[in-house]
Amino acid sequence: MKTTKAVLAMAISVGLTLGAAAEPGKHPGEKVDLKSLPASVQKTVNEKASGGQIVKVLREDDPDGK
Repeated sequence: MKTTKAVLAMAISVGLTLGAAAEPGKHPGEKVDLKSLPASVQKTVNEKASGGQIVKVLREDDPDGK
């Protein structure tokens, strides 16, 4: 009986841990091509890069999915 309770407790703990790790907003966004973005966004990204090399552009949504 003690073994069953221990296994059940571990299974619940693992489930809660994995559930918390899967929260939205915790994972990197979707990779997008800079050229597919609106001109105003491309301009802002290039200005913020200050002449540096842009390696990748990731899309990040706010909590409302916008």
